[in-house]
Amino acid sequence: MNKPVIVIVGMGPGIGSAVADAGDPEALSRALATLEAAAGGVTVLLYNAAHIKWKNLLEETAQSLVEDFRVNVAGALTAVRTVLPAMHLAGRGTILLTSSLFATRPVAQFGSLSIGKAGLRSMAYSLAEALKGTNIHVATLTVQGQVRSGDPHRSPQAIAAACWQLHVQKSGAFATEVDC
Repeated sequence: MNKPVIVIVGMGPGIGSAVADAGDPEALSRALATLEAAAGGVTVLLYNAAHIKWKNLLEETAQSLVEDFRVNVAGALTAVRTVLPAMHLAGRGTILLTSSLFATRPVAQFGSLSIGKAGLRSMAYSLAEALKGTNIHVATLTVQGQVRSGDPHRSPQAIAAACWQLHVQKSGAFATEVDC
């Protein structure tokens, strides 16, 4: 890896160097592999994909819960497993998984998302343990509310700054979770 490359898996305006369904492991792996080949590897992976819906957990079906889990959690594992070999080869990397207050304070009306964010948080801790000593930093960025311009903790700029601070932390002093 010559110059730093960040890959953001998520959705929103202006995102689109490669497009894939985060819940489709084959499509996501292909898109990430294409980006890696073009860029020469990934320095930072930011997984920010989520299937968000206002639906009480008691109204969910097992099928809809599993479909949401594919995007909310399994897609993150697919993304990590795709970029990890190049990070190992480079001897460094940062993997950031975006979580929310639902990970620790679930809400019934966002039941599926709450389960997904708790799973993503658990994944970050598990991956951090598995990759300890590799100079690959894994952390979860737990956004404690709605992202709002001008908010000192949850504005896009504040969240970007928190991501940057996680990325530049020194090996041996890696934080696994940062609230913003």
